[in-house]
Amino acid sequence: MKRKREPYIKPAAKEKATIYPFNNNTQFDIETRKHDTIVYKSPWKRIAGNKMLNEETGEIIDIKKKEKRKEKAVFRILKMVYRDIKNNFSGDKTEAIIVMESDAEITDIEELNKLIKSAIEKLKRKLGDILFIRVLLYMIPNRPIIHIWVKKLDNTEIDIQQEELEEFWNKGNIYKLKVTKGNIDSGAEYCFNRFIKKNFYPTGIKVYSTSTNIKKIQPIEVDYDQAEEIIKGCELTYGGAVSFHEEIDEQDEELQYITYESFARPPRKIKLHKGSVKNKYKKLGGKENE
Repeated sequence: MKRKREPYIKPAAKEKATIYPFNNNTQFDIETRKHDTIVYKSPWKRIAGNKMLNEETGEIIDIKKKEKRKEKAVFRILKMVYRDIKNNFSGDKTEAIIVMESDAEITDIEELNKLIKSAIEKLKRKLGDILFIRVLLYMIPNRPIIHIWVKKLDNTEIDIQQEELEEFWNKGNIYKLKVTKGNIDSGAEYCFNRFIKKNFYPTGIKVYSTSTNIKKIQPIEVDYDQAEEIIKGCELTYGGAVSFHEEIDEQDEELQYITYESFARPPRKIKLHKGSVKNKYKKLGGKENE
């Protein structure tokens, strides 16, 4: 199946939309599909391990296991991380990001899994009841950077010293970053910005994981005209589209066309009513002619 990037065009009213509302219903991602279903079905089916069977011809082939994840798939996962962070963190003293950087290559996925699991377990023992979102990032091949967004559930400040952090991770640098109302958006966006190399991710490890107590996003399935009512008053912050094609009976057929949109609700403007100096003076108990 061929994938082609398309220019952004607003979807038609009755196309099927999936809305992902997050950040207290102030941000929305929408995926809209032009076609109800994909009518074409590939004849190839995995039968065992890396063996594929063509159900039409009976041919069996071996496929090579991919060492790296597809870049587009990684980007979509990291966008989910962004939504989960904005849906669960607000930027206060009960929240922080624990950053763990590897100063050497780690190619053994099982070793990396164990290191991450161990660090999270130590954080739990140190901080008590927590909510967390863990994301794996790469800027250099085989040199993982792990961000653990942590939120304490007892409304107390995250108090952890550098010496204690260094007991959690012995593969390189580890440090704590504050999460504030001023940096929470940039911190969340950092997870999928252009400096993060989406083509460096090995297969066999989760790009991100979360505690079971995170506030999950509930997708809404509606027609696009209904989606417009839900996001009324929001501003479009991103628009793009992709199409999927397959050659059927020697003709190029469009199987699906998906439009991606992001919307944000503008901050509410507070109107200040300026009373006269005379009225202010009266409210303070003054007298006009004194």
